[in-house]
Amino acid sequence: MWRWLQVLHDERALGLILSLHHRRTLSKYLTCQLEDREYQVLARGQGYTLRRAAVTVSKSFDGNVTLLYRGLELEYQSAAGGSGHDANYGRENRSAGG
Repeated sequence: MWRWLQVLHDERALGLILSLHHRRTLSKYLTCQLEDREYQVLARGQGYTLRRAAVTVSKSFDGNVTLLYRGLELEYQSAAGGSGHDANYGRENRSAGG
């Protein structure tokens, strides 16, 4: 007699399982690209740790993107046209206030 194993996953975990996964390396400014879109990680207190870190960009079939580092979700912001940033991207605006 077969004993069926019941594996329960929450909706979020199931969504990650059923998505495409791409390995990327974060840049010095905590950015990576996928399909001509750039994603910048919003690191609070762990910026130096994430520089040059390997992350997984998970894209579901409905277009939702999740960035993962060591199994944990990262908060990020995205922008179209990944390679179109200027030389001061990710730096403070030094012209303001002198």
